[in-house]
Amino acid sequence: MATRDVGRRRSPGTAASAQVSTSTEALMLAAIERGEDLSKTGRFLVTYKENALNEGMKHLRSQRGLRIANARDFKDQAVAFEAATDADAVCFQRLALLC
Repeated sequence: MATRDVGRRRSPGTAASAQVSTSTEALMLAAIERGEDLSKTGRFLVTYKENALNEGMKHLRSQRGLRIANARDFKDQAVAFEAATDADAVCFQRLALLC
């Protein structure tokens, strides 16, 4: 089970309130309701240069209030996104990747 990092909460109904466990279909339906472009889900992959991941995550937590799950918290680092229901992002430490 993932440990969770609790940050600032955003208001429900915004694109930023979708967690990593939110399905693509739910993201698209929310975009339709907001009248937004359906070719974009609002999800991003963030890569970091060597030794910059921890500082980048620290910034996202403090400045954007993101709750970040870490793949290391899952057995064999096999992330079950449906188990990370309260996370806004997942960190893959070995890849220096945040998604």
